[in-house]
Amino acid sequence: MGTHVITFTATDNSGLQAGLQTLCSSTLVVAPATKCPLTLDSWKTHHKDWPVTSLKLGTQSYTQKDLLTILRTPGKCDASWILAQQLIAAKLSIANGSDSTPVADTIQDADSLLAGFCGRLAYNVKTCSKTGKKMVKAANVLDSYNNGRLTPNCGHKPKECDP
Repeated sequence: MGTHVITFTATDNSGLQAGLQTLCSSTLVVAPATKCPLTLDSWKTHHKDWPVTSLKLGTQSYTQKDLLTILRTPGKCDASWILAQQLIAAKLSIANGSDSTPVADTIQDADSLLAGFCGRLAYNVKTCSKTGKKMVKAANVLDSYNNGRLTPNCGHKPKECDP
């Protein structure tokens, strides 16, 4: 991705002077277009539009079918499930062209938290446990990203009277 710099230069070689004379020069900086992240619900209901058919969560690989099961199953009391759902949505958005910069560290932390457990999800982590609180905190950051609140020109823009 990265920024591209394009310089336009107009020259005159009418022969009045030896060589070329620069009349003007202009530089245009073009930032690459990125797509806005999509919500968990959007990925859950539009699985045919997924840019990938598998993802790694922690140290485990999951197929699209596995991922859809995770997205479609409520995980109200299991912090690992809550985190996995938001992590899936964030990773799908990034694979789809969204800027990962706002959540790169959170994704790394989320994968590390999930990697601390053996086997595959669900890990039955209580939301009130020390690890559960870390998982819920990371899930909340990823939820903000998935809803476009951490990326420019995406998501809810507060009005002047919003607190």
